[in-house]
Amino acid sequence: MNKIASFLFKCAILCALFFASHARADLAYYVAPSQNKDSYHFLSPSFWNMVQDSLQKHSVTVYFRSGEYSDDALYLENLGNASHQLLLCGETSTGTVFLNTTNKWAIRFIRSRNIRIKHLHFRDNIPNFAIHIQGEPDHLSSEFIIEECSFKNLTNTYYGAIGLHNFVENVTIEKCRFDNVGSSVHAHMLYASQNINGVKVTQCFLKDSMGDYVRFRNKSGNAIVVGNTFESSASQYNRPFIEIPLFNDVNPGDEYFGNGFTIRNNSFNFFPDNNPSDNKNIAIAFENYGFEPDGVRYFLTPDEVESIGASGISSARAILLERTGIDASLINVSDNAYINHREKVIYGSIDLYGSNDNRGWQGRISIYHILDH
Repeated sequence: MNKIASFLFKCAILCALFFASHARADLAYYVAPSQNKDSYHFLSPSFWNMVQDSLQKHSVTVYFRSGEYSDDALYLENLGNASHQLLLCGETSTGTVFLNTTNKWAIRFIRSRNIRIKHLHFRDNIPNFAIHIQGEPDHLSSEFIIEECSFKNLTNTYYGAIGLHNFVENVTIEKCRFDNVGSSVHAHMLYASQNINGVKVTQCFLKDSMGDYVRFRNKSGNAIVVGNTFESSASQYNRPFIEIPLFNDVNPGDEYFGNGFTIRNNSFNFFPDNNPSDNKNIAIAFENYGFEPDGVRYFLTPDEVESIGASGISSARAILLERTGIDASLINVSDNAYINHREKVIYGSIDLYGSNDNRGWQGRISIYHILDH
């Protein structure tokens, strides 16, 4: 009897492990540009409700059948689960293409989390952003991975390829390709604006953006940009490869610099330009445009500008931190390659929106020498 009891006990344990493993198994669904016998329509609200229900117990993969997706924006709200990842993946590595022509975005997420996006490709007429992720103060969007996607010839795009807006955290953009993005200087390959933290851009190729290539605006920081290739093929694309700008168009201003940037092992290759204007051919820029918010002084005095250039590192850092809130000790810029550049890293403040409060100085100064290397 002891042997029989032991055998039954082992069987019970094995059965329990099997069913527990089965209960945790990933689920897979398929979507297509139009519904068919083995695929859901990619815009079906009932389908995405089913996905959200499934995420309560399972990790879920949604495969996008190869084809062109152009009907409307895929608008996803309150999607995701902290414990079970959602993977949105092209059926093949190159065959899933979004050509949105009827709405602002190709794919938009609001208040969503723990989502991985892979092998989706974006082309041509997308008016606003190809991928847009937005949060709220009491409901962040967080834990996104965007990998092996491409954004090419988005020449109708006003704002950019990827947009992160308003309380978004922990987004990784990895092994993506950006090529020829933007209808004007307002467009960027990554636009992270308003309380965005924990962004990582790594092993990406970024070529020919009409505006700053990667932008972190207003209280956005703790970012890592490592191991990427930035290229410009003409002077019109010689915008800053990485910019941390503020646009203070009210008096007093309401935008502040974020802190905590690691920018390493990148290649910054500008098109040759013997007479670059404005902030062109500058690899990395921290700039304020317009008025000053309470508690900071973005417009330095001529003496302070001279001191930052001529003083020791500690003294120069202290001036920048006290006046602007930028902590140079928390900015690591190292082991990058610079080709045809005018400056590696600058700080600037420019009169705009009628500010006219520049204390005798406006312009741009090099701060590369006071950063962490």
